[in-house]
Amino acid sequence: PKALIPRDFEPGFKVALMNKDLDTFNTIAKELHVPVSFANVAQRYQQAALAAGLGEQDTSVIMTVIERLAAVKVSGGR
Repeated sequence: PKALIPRDFEPGFKVALMNKDLDTFNTIAKELHVPVSFANVAQRYQQAALAAGLGEQDTSVIMTVIERLAAVKVSGGR
């Protein structure tokens, strides 16, 4: 999205809410024995953002978690 390069992480849909929704989704999927491995990975990134104090930011702030893990910084190429 357009928020990534300018690093505008003002809340649209907060990390904390996404984590709650993913928790519900993953719980139901587990109860129904439905494999949802990507949702589990997505929730781990959300939880890492929560642990970093980013719960009130937009979910696009996950980019900063991935940047830290990859030791890179996304830029506009300038």
